[in-house]
Amino acid sequence: MTAWIIVASLVVSISTYAAGNYLGYARGQADAQATQAKQDVDTLTKAMQTTNDAIAASNKASIDMRNLLGQIEKSGQTSTKELKNALAKNHADPVICKFDADSMRIIAEARARAADRAAGGIRETVPAASGSDR
Repeated sequence: MTAWIIVASLVVSISTYAAGNYLGYARGQADAQATQAKQDVDTLTKAMQTTNDAIAASNKASIDMRNLLGQIEKSGQTSTKELKNALAKNHADPVICKFDADSMRIIAEARARAADRAAGGIRETVPAASGSDR
């Protein structure tokens, strides 16, 4: 009878060890997967935040550019109107083409603005051309 008790105790001990080992391994594997999943979620969250920040910056830059282009358009319309008015003063004698000081000032300002935009860009300086000399 004691032999059966010893054998039963050994079988229960071995079974308990095997079950504990299997369950511990499965638990460790689940914990590792959960840790990896959390890291993946954190990485994706950071990537989404970076993307959202870039979209917000792009939208702001687009709005700023539209406002600036609107100001340029308004300035162009104003200077065109001023130039037409100044040239209308000289309409009396089309054979003699003289421009008064206002006309010359408006033309000089328009030329300077056009040159600045052509050389400097709308918002910032245009980079110098790079390429091979032929």
